[in-house]
Amino acid sequence: MLRSRTPCLTVLATLLIPTPGQAQVELAGFAGFLAQTTDFAVSVLPSQFGPSRGKQRTGLSYGGLARVWLEPHFGIEGSVSRTSSNMAVTPRFPTPQPTTIPAHITVGTVAALIRFPVGELNNPVWASVGAAWVGHGGPAYSPYSGTSPLGGSLGVGTEFHLVPHLGIDLGFRTLLYDMTLRDSAGTLPGHFQVDFHGWVGLVVQLGSRGPDDELSNCHIEPPGRGASRDCGH
Repeated sequence: MLRSRTPCLTVLATLLIPTPGQAQVELAGFAGFLAQTTDFAVSVLPSQFGPSRGKQRTGLSYGGLARVWLEPHFGIEGSVSRTSSNMAVTPRFPTPQPTTIPAHITVGTVAALIRFPVGELNNPVWASVGAAWVGHGGPAYSPYSGTSPLGGSLGVGTEFHLVPHLGIDLGFRTLLYDMTLRDSAGTLPGHFQVDFHGWVGLVVQLGSRGPDDELSNCHIEPPGRGASRDCGH
């Protein structure tokens, strides 16, 4: 009975336990910026010409991410970041100096990654597409609900190897979502938001290096010179 189950257990273990080169995990901590390019309606400082406009000022962000490469050219990524800055509130008319109110933004993303062939580059380059949760908080948003919309995320990234299993992570993503606030008087006019998030961080690689990383360490002579390959072994 035990012998009949052994082949099944072996196959199951092969499927569930990643072998070297089959999956690679990367963990990174980063610092960067978050910038809003559009504003939205708020009920602070109202006038007869309509609601005021609020816009989060560019601020310093920090956070972390986890990335798993399931195949050489495909992976998944999750990240969390927090940005502290101020909301600038400007009435419709007249237009004095904007009033600033402390605020913060917490962003969580889950994305699919596509890594491009390295070719002649020594660093992998990838694109990401996924979902984003953008939570607005702090005194500026305390009178409202609807401050944590869901949206989309589009990004690009690259990595520079420093030593084995350690490198510098660079990334940039665009957050796309609708911002419609609600207060005790009702729902304010919504506005489509486009936020830019860029970062630089330190990344630690767990597991074996993938085929693209191995290829990046190879030097291939041009045709006509013997087409030799030196991979530094």
